[in-house]
Amino acid sequence: MQVAKWLRVQALLSTDEMKALFEMLNCGIYNVSSVQTDDQPLSGALFLDAYDAYISGLQRGDVLPDKVYFNAALSKEPLLLKQVGEGRYLFRADRPVIQLQHHTFAMIGSKCQSMVLGKESVSWGLQFSFPQIAMDADGICHKPLRTTENGKMFLELQKWMRTQTTPTSFVINGEKKTFPIRLGKMCSEWIKCYPQTKAWI
Repeated sequence: MQVAKWLRVQALLSTDEMKALFEMLNCGIYNVSSVQTDDQPLSGALFLDAYDAYISGLQRGDVLPDKVYFNAALSKEPLLLKQVGEGRYLFRADRPVIQLQHHTFAMIGSKCQSMVLGKESVSWGLQFSFPQIAMDADGICHKPLRTTENGKMFLELQKWMRTQTTPTSFVINGEKKTFPIRLGKMCSEWIKCYPQTKAWI
């Protein structure tokens, strides 16, 4: 399956906010980036533990996330599982899914550029992405956003983000600017001391 024209939501949430979001989504979390030793989706509890460790690390200035948990796929329906060896399994996204990635950004001039890696990049939660166009094995294009369970889940995620988070404001060159990256309402106090962005708050 080929997909294109991604919709994206980038947000830094507290652990409690992330827990509330995943309880609302009620979906599976799948490792689609590496081989694993069991045939099950990732544990939601272990995902939240990894996210909590990530948030605690941010407050100390440590920004390295758990790559397995923060490079995953979210799906309402089970994904295709392949056994690639004795005790070795690999999930494949055989349908449009919500792609989950560690989100970073960089201030380039007065613009906030997401998914920029480098010395000046800032770690800022997770990016959730969903494709607006999908082409199946027969070459037929579909619009999965409103016609699939995962597309409808992404719409619910967008709705949740609008009510539970706010756009992020930074002071750049003496001028307050608002950017589309989101900040959980429960993060509003500690973010003032976040080492990577406190100069802009």
